[in-house]
Amino acid sequence: MFLHSSEKRAENAQASRITSVQKEEKEKKTKARKKRLLLDISPELHREVKVRAAQKDMSIREFVVQALEKELRKG
Repeated sequence: MFLHSSEKRAENAQASRITSVQKEEKEKKTKARKKRLLLDISPELHREVKVRAAQKDMSIREFVVQALEKELRKG
């Protein structure tokens, strides 16, 4: 079956919408399972965390989560 280009575009757009809806649903479920942690830290500590995260090519969030997980696994 051959589709005209406008039909192909419509089909692709619908597939894209389905994918984005599924992605949004997955993100909502993931966010629902996470909790926010707000910390006040010194500018010096923030700078050190930022530098270390950059050295490991990580975001500050990724670095802090990894550090917390590592510390808590020590038990």
